[in-house]
Amino acid sequence: MFDLLQTYTALYERKELEKEYSDLVASEKPCNVIPSYWILGVLGIIGLTFIVLVLGSDFFRAISTTSLLGSVFYAIGYIILFIIALIVIALILFVVGILVKLLNYIFGLFIRRTTAHQLKLNEISYKKKVLQDKYNALNHVLLNSHIPAEFQDLEILEFLNKVIKQRRASTIPEAINLYVAEMQHQEQLNKITALEAQSNRKIKVLEQDLAQAHKAAKKAQKTADSAFFISIFK
Repeated sequence: MFDLLQTYTALYERKELEKEYSDLVASEKPCNVIPSYWILGVLGIIGLTFIVLVLGSDFFRAISTTSLLGSVFYAIGYIILFIIALIVIALILFVVGILVKLLNYIFGLFIRRTTAHQLKLNEISYKKKVLQDKYNALNHVLLNSHIPAEFQDLEILEFLNKVIKQRRASTIPEAINLYVAEMQHQEQLNKITALEAQSNRKIKVLEQDLAQAHKAAKKAQKTADSAFFISIFK
């Protein structure tokens, strides 16, 4: 059976292996020949600059030679033109993005057939097998650990190690019981906090209702007093 430190180390290394394995799987796909995001970004900046320079200069030149009312109509018209130009640029970028993605897919088909890519895949396959063997060895440690599977979490293991070092527990089962007790205590505190927040909200609503009722009562009293004085003078 493996102890707390060995379990923690195995769990940490397994997480690192999972990340490394995921990176290897992602690297099997050929890289994009055409940098799509870079192209779309450059085209977008060029388009926005063109709109600002052309429409902006034309707009200021137009309003400088017209009346105030004419300037308002010009402003509305140029805003509409600006929105239309943005929509056109968005459509152009959308079409360009599809074309770039299609070209990258076609280039990827050719790259997959090259000898260099096949060698790369063989190397990745070998690395994946090595990682899988390490992963199985780490799983063996976790399966034969003193720590039950439901408590095999890095934060939980850090807590267990801390309470044992602080001599709040002398064995792993005692440390686990302490962890469960603290989690239950924290859950109760969370419930109490939630109930207090709910009660405070209800109290606030009641206070608002009372304030509105008090205000309505004052208004009704003023109306009654006014009616009383009017009836006296009649």
